[in-house]
Amino acid sequence: MELITVGNYPDLATAEVAASLLEAEGIGTLIPDENFAGLSWQMGSAIQGIRVQVASEDAEAALSILREHAIESGDIPGGEPQGDAEPASEDPRCPACGSDSLGDAKWRNRLKATAIFFPPVLLLWPVFAATRPRFQCLACGHGWR
Repeated sequence: MELITVGNYPDLATAEVAASLLEAEGIGTLIPDENFAGLSWQMGSAIQGIRVQVASEDAEAALSILREHAIESGDIPGGEPQGDAEPASEDPRCPACGSDSLGDAKWRNRLKATAIFFPPVLLLWPVFAATRPRFQCLACGHGWR
């Protein structure tokens, strides 16, 4: 029996949610990295994500179930958009210069790196997340939420 990877998730919990949704629909799943990632949460990043695999004949049905529940590869499950939120455009661009060269704001990586050596800094994460820009244009440096 050939196994096909239908999802690659950032952490073990999300991979297990996806696997349980598939198993509830009668599709057998395998998380080959489960034990390794279960050792420590950092292992998920070390192995470039946690894979969820199914038999090749169930792959198409599994992908449609995961799409239906909005747990596609790399997505964190969440609720519906709230309020008058605009749907994300297919091709996001910088509001200042129109460039499509976008990335995470630099403060995120800097705070993560500092937290490796000084973990109490993680207590500042909610403050930075609420007050600092979420996205940053790599072309002009403009930041926005």
